[in-house]
Amino acid sequence: MARAMGMEVLEQKIEKAKSKVIRTKAAHENAVDELQVLLDKQTALRADKIMKAIANSDKTYDEILHFISSSHKSGRKR
Repeated sequence: MARAMGMEVLEQKIEKAKSKVIRTKAAHENAVDELQVLLDKQTALRADKIMKAIANSDKTYDEILHFISSSHKSGRKR
């Protein structure tokens, strides 16, 4: 009888663990979705800031592209 009760308890624990995995997976997916939304907003704000800086710059389009390309090719990091 003790063996059957042990199996029953084990099965209950397994079901609890499965439920916990389902809940935590949903919470993880929600957190990942929220993070992605925030990262997308950050990217949009950065792009807007760059566009405003370019618009207010006295540099030409070609000068800006040359600057960006040359600093990338030389391996310099800012």
